[in-house]
Amino acid sequence: MNKLISIGEKSKIALFAFLFCVLLSNYVFAQKNLIPNFSFEVVDSFPSYYLGLCRPGHVQLAVPWTSPITGVAEIFHTDAIDSTCRAPFNDNWPYEYQYPRTGKKMIGMWMLDLFKGANYRDYIQVPFTDSLKANHCYIAYFYVNPGFIYSSCNNIAMSISDTALPPGPYGGFQFYPDLVQLPSHIMKQGNPVITDTANWTPIAGIYQAHGGEKFAIIANFHPDSLTDTIRINALFTSYLSAYYLDDVFFFEAGAYAGKDTAINKGDSVFLGIEQVPGVQNNWFVNGNIIKQNTGGIWVQPQQTTTYILQSTICNTTYYDTVVVSVKNVGIERLTMNDERLTVSPNPCQDKLSVSGYQLAENTKLEVSNLLGQVVFNQQINNSTNHQIQIDVSALSKGLYFIKATDEKGNVKNVKFVKE
Repeated sequence: MNKLISIGEKSKIALFAFLFCVLLSNYVFAQKNLIPNFSFEVVDSFPSYYLGLCRPGHVQLAVPWTSPITGVAEIFHTDAIDSTCRAPFNDNWPYEYQYPRTGKKMIGMWMLDLFKGANYRDYIQVPFTDSLKANHCYIAYFYVNPGFIYSSCNNIAMSISDTALPPGPYGGFQFYPDLVQLPSHIMKQGNPVITDTANWTPIAGIYQAHGGEKFAIIANFHPDSLTDTIRINALFTSYLSAYYLDDVFFFEAGAYAGKDTAINKGDSVFLGIEQVPGVQNNWFVNGNIIKQNTGGIWVQPQQTTTYILQSTICNTTYYDTVVVSVKNVGIERLTMNDERLTVSPNPCQDKLSVSGYQLAENTKLEVSNLLGQVVFNQQINNSTNHQIQIDVSALSKGLYFIKATDEKGNVKNVKFVKE
C-alpha cells in the first residue's frame, strides 16, 4: 500500500535526501583506533629478576606504552599472582575495589602526590599507529576511576605531541621530577574533580591536528597550585590523588553507529559510542529522528531494524548505519551469520552482484533507501553459484540497504552506495 505523504513531509524527505547525497563522500563504515594496545591487554612477561612481583613502571610491559619521566605507572590485573597489583582487591591499597572496565587489565597512576614532592605525578604515553593528518579532526576518549580511595582531583587530560617524553627509570622512583606542562588537549568538559568511585568516567573531546603528531600522553599537566582536590576518604589527607585508567580511543572524525548485531526478541543492545563534547548527533529510523545529542543509545527493537547515525564534527557531517537483527526464537543460531552476504562492486553504477550461500534457498530479497522505502524486491528460489545480479541503474545516487530473509525467518543485511 502506498503511503500518502503531506507537503511538509515531502519537504523534510527531500531536504534529508539532498543533504545525504551532497555529503555522501563523508559516509563512514568503521573507525580505526589509532591507539595500539588500547586496553593494556597485551603484556610481555614480567622480568625474571622481579620474581613475578609487581613493581612501579610495569606499564612498560604493555608494549608500546611507556611511563616516562617518573617511570612508576603500574598494571593491575585480575589474574595477578602478586596481590599488590591484583584487581579488584590489592594489598597496596586495601580500601579499593575496582575491576578493569573491559578485559583483565588496567593502569594505575598518580595524578597528584604531595607526599612524594611538589608537582609529583605519573605520565603514560603511546605512539599512534599513524601520524596525524594536517587540518583533520579526531575524536579521543578514555576512562578513569578514582579507585585509589584517598582524594580526587581535576586536570586529568590527554596531550597530543609531535615527540615523546624522555623515558623514566624502569621499575624505579624519581620523587621530584620537573613538572611537564603540556597542553591539555582532551579534558572532561568543565574540568570537574572526578569523584565517582563506582563507575568509569569518560574523558572525551575533539582534536584538530596541525599534522605529523605522533604521540598521546595522559597525565595532570597543571601544577599543584592550579589543581583542585576533594577528599573522598576521611582517613587520608587530600594531597594524594591516583586513578585507574582503561580503554583509550583516538580515531579520525566520523560517525560510528557500531557493528551490525543480532539479538533475541525482548533483549536490548547499546549502539554507538560515548557522547563527545562538540559533536552533534542525530539517530534516525525510517527517516525519522529518534534521538538527538547523544553518541550512543540503548535500543530494543521488536523486528530487524536499521539505525542511521548522523554526526557533525568540525563543520563536516558524517553518516553511519547499524543493523540490529531480531530473532523470535532465542536459542536458535542465526544461520545467515555463518556466511556473509556480500555485494560488489561497492560503490556501483549499474549492475550489482549479491552473493551468499543463503541465496540458493527460498529467500526474499529487498532493497530499501535511506528513508526505509522498498525500491526493489524479489523472491529467490535458486541462484547460480549462490549469486544474483540486480540492475540498479535507475536508482538515484545514495545509500541503500539489502535485506535477505530466508524461509526460517533469518535475516541478513548489507549496504551499498549507488554512484
